[in-house]
Amino acid sequence: ELHRALRDIFDYCADLPVTTAAPEELAMVARVVAAFQLEDPQRFSSEFLRSIETFCSLEAAEFKVLLPSLQELQDWHCTRAFAKVLEVARWGLEHGFEPEGQEVWRQCAMMLAEVALDAAVYLPDVFIPEPDEETSDQAVAVSGSAPP
Repeated sequence: ELHRALRDIFDYCADLPVTTAAPEELAMVARVVAAFQLEDPQRFSSEFLRSIETFCSLEAAEFKVLLPSLQELQDWHCTRAFAKVLEVARWGLEHGFEPEGQEVWRQCAMMLAEVALDAAVYLPDVFIPEPDEETSDQAVAVSGSAPP
């Protein structure tokens, strides 16, 4: 029964249009997927990988539950999840005064370090979206100068 429910969840994710706004229930779906993926990361790994783009529409605070499951995937850095991990890492830094923010930052830093140290990874192939105006404005506010 559980495996059928998970198949239904991944079918639901596949049927969702990829938009900038995630449906309300997607955060709850992500928590269910994260819990199952931690128990058996290989069973639905291909379905999980195909659903990553849908899950990337979640806010950083909601996406963070998927980090341990994501780290178990081979070549997760070749998906949109790489950019999302960078976004979640920024969220962790912004909430660093909270224990949860510190833990999220550590998890992201470890994931990114693993990618950087992997000799098989060709970083120019990694997907990193162009920053939007809001992100550029935040970078200016943090650094005090405009990005190049």
